[in-house]
Amino acid sequence: SPVFSDKKLDRLIAKGSQKLTDMLNADGGWGWFTDASSPHTTAIVVYGLQRGIRAKAKIDQGAYERGLQWLMRHEREQLRRLQLADGEKGRKNSADHLDAYVASILTAEQRGETAMLDLLYRDRAKLTLYSNALLGMALHDVKRNQERDMIIRNIEQFLEKDEENQTAYLKLNNGGYWWH
Repeated sequence: SPVFSDKKLDRLIAKGSQKLTDMLNADGGWGWFTDASSPHTTAIVVYGLQRGIRAKAKIDQGAYERGLQWLMRHEREQLRRLQLADGEKGRKNSADHLDAYVASILTAEQRGETAMLDLLYRDRAKLTLYSNALLGMALHDVKRNQERDMIIRNIEQFLEKDEENQTAYLKLNNGGYWWH
């Protein structure tokens, strides 16, 4: 076991989970420390809680559920903005990276909006490879295999394999800038 002490690990999980619960805003989201809820921070926290639950850690289910509800409201609002007519105030022109991240979290719980997946797939050429991978996982979760396979084929064109070292990576052609 890579964990020195199960009891210590359980204490660390309980302490961390309590900190996250204490930082939960009244609207069900999380902000950066004590700020207003933000979609990115809420998505990161909910994803972490999701992973903890899947690993059978003792996670505050109420906080997790409130975070999921917050993300669902956020997704519905982004969807509404994406569906506004050209020129309407508040219109969002295309689905973006954050939409892909939120969709991947929600579809893992079978709670995502089908229309958002449609728009993400439509706008996939504007997304990074990472966001396309998130979209591919979301499509897999809802059994949209034909679209998922198209995403995989698009990503595979960047795949570089080193059989001798048994490694693989995506060649991004970005001049070595890791943050791209």
